[in-house]
Amino acid sequence: MYLGTLHIRDPNSEQVKNIWDNFKDFKPDCIVYEQYIRPQSWVDLRESRMKEVLLDDTMVPKLIRFYG
Repeated sequence: MYLGTLHIRDPNSEQVKNIWDNFKDFKPDCIVYEQYIRPQSWVDLRESRMKEVLLDDTMVPKLIRFYG
């Protein structure tokens, strides 16, 4: 499945709901997302922030608001 979406920061948007519904129906083995090339310092900071956010699945809306 290929899914292209706008970059948004509202975890309650209809688009995010559609993404979750597609994931539940399709049950992907992996997910690949596009990303701009960034300096390593930015990547390191992002990785540490993601680890903090992803400690709890209920934090997914925070991740969406933070990263879009």
